Amino acid sequence: MARRALRLLIVASLALSARGENELRVEPRRVPLDESVKITVVLRDAFAGIDVVDLPLENLELRGAAATSVEMSFINGTGSKRKTLTWWASPKREGAARVGPVVLRTKDGARDELPAVEIVVAPQPAIDSSNLAQAFDQLYMAGRDQVLLAVDTPKLEVWQGEAIDVDWSLYTAASIRRYAITSSPKLDGFWIEEDPIRDAMPVDVTLGGHAAQRIAIRHATLFPLKSGTVEIPPLEAGIEVIRPLNDPFGGFSLLEGRVVDVRRRTAATTLVVKPLPGAFDAVGRFTMKRSTPQVSPSGTVVLDVTVSGAGNLRSTSPPRWIEPVAGDVEVEELGTEITSRAPLSMSRRWRYVVFPRSDGAMQLPGLELRTFDPVTATPTSVSCAAARVVVRRAVAKELGSEGNAVARPAERSNDMAAIVAALAGLLGCTLVAAWLLRGRGHDARELASLLSRADQPRELRRALTDLATRHGRDPRALFHEAGELGDAWRSVHSLADLVEKEPASVDDARRELERRARRLLQLLPN
Repeated sequence: MARRALRLLIVASLALSARGENELRVEPRRVPLDESVKITVVLRDAFAGIDVVDLPLENLELRGAAATSVEMSFINGTGSKRKTLTWWASPKREGAARVGPVVLRTKDGARDELPAVEIVVAPQPAIDSSNLAQAFDQLYMAGRDQVLLAVDTPKLEVWQGEAIDVDWSLYTAASIRRYAITSSPKLDGFWIEEDPIRDAMPVDVTLGGHAAQRIAIRHATLFPLKSGTVEIPPLEAGIEVIRPLNDPFGGFSLLEGRVVDVRRRTAATTLVVKPLPGAFDAVGRFTMKRSTPQVSPSGTVVLDVTVSGAGNLRSTSPPRWIEPVAGDVEVEELGTEITSRAPLSMSRRWRYVVFPRSDGAMQLPGLELRTFDPVTATPTSVSCAAARVVVRRAVAKELGSEGNAVARPAERSNDMAAIVAALAGLLGCTLVAAWLLRGRGHDARELASLLSRADQPRELRRALTDLATRHGRDPRALFHEAGELGDAWRSVHSLADLVEKEPASVDDARRELERRARRLLQLLPN
């Protein structure tokens, strides 16, 4: 009994001597909803050996891992150690919030409990970022940091498929150390062409008599996929503001001031998207060029066609012949490239391979695309002129674009009976296989195949093309299809494009792809 009492006395003495002045500090005790609080835990002597501290939070969420600093000192031969752990946390909602209590335990059995700290989360002041001058006045009068995020669109009423240049900018009259986008809007209703911004330089501006700086943080060209009311959701950024040293609140002590983490969001922007007055191949202003047709020694005619201009050409079908062609035609995609930005311009190329039906003079008709000009709100078209060539020798077979022999029309006719018989047998096998596989999780396998390519946009596009073909749909026609199936198809392709051009803006590509792909698989015909 005496030994047990002695042991308890020793443990209590260790706890008393080891405790020193462990502290839990939270600053400020009253915080607006769009700012952050600094949480500091100071561990001394024996407690400074603790590596992980459990930090209970109510109505707060941490903005990252703890920053750690350690100090050692020796006075009159006696050493002491102090470890400081610092977190930033953001409020979740208005009302009461709490940090702690924090329970500390050392390996030697010493224990200390730091009392909880209560704080108040005040409502986020109403700031209209659509009127920057007025917003800066409101911030100044409220004694708050003059820092704003704003989204700028050239107009709020557009045509379906029309290009919209959207800029997200940070405006500040305060000293800032760094900033980062913490939440990007989900732009499901748009085809997105991102223009990555790197090392943007501040530009001096004046807002309602306040000297400020504008920093571009994001730029993208959006193309509305459907008509109606479409919203550009808010974008959020975290900004480290350096406040003067005489400010009663703040964070790390620096020579130039104290650092405070604040959050700002853009206002949601609503667009009215007008439906197109008909079916068109592309929306924008374009030109078309074709190369001089070349006749190979075997009689094949080859020409390249290029469409360029301000608009989205990624889902555009190849230009069509104005009149029938006296031969068989194969079209090869040669690629799409961005030729300029702000405003966005594209160029897309196709190669036409024509197999003439006979030798001699041949008329190649012109090619055209039906387009809609959103500036004049009128249907238009772009085209290239007809051409005349002389085919001196037509051959029975010609190599296709992949190096495989392509049968001439006459040979194809001769082999038609055999082809029909083979197709009939193949159809029978296909029906049997379909019956056997019925109910065995086609959707699950197809979804798994798509998800395996979540971080490979090019492979994902190929897999989507194969998927649509297997389900009996034309992949190119789906880009222009109205209704839910067309929306789902364009939504998955839009995500692949975003992952390819700005992967950092997608929080979880696999999860987002799973959501969109499931919807697509539900709508595709079996």
